[in-house]
Amino acid sequence: MPARSLKDGSDEQNCVIVCADGSNKIFEKQLCDGIKDCKDGTDEDNCVLEPIHCPDGSNAYDPSKACNGVKDCADGSDEENCSR
Repeated sequence: MPARSLKDGSDEQNCVIVCADGSNKIFEKQLCDGIKDCKDGTDEDNCVLEPIHCPDGSNAYDPSKACNGVKDCADGSDEENCSR
């Protein structure tokens, strides 16, 4: 992962990474999000999946449950901005 200049990582939000197999270009935020964006799945390799806390404080859920069609957060934020 690239080095970050700002503690909160906001300077790295829109960094693009090329998949190891060259199949796709993804944003850093797509690494270890529980969704295979690279054809070979390398964007999900060697990940320690920490639970994601809902912005509304209603729950915490496994990253692999984001964008699965089931609202894990009361406000439905885990189903927003999904590319599928």
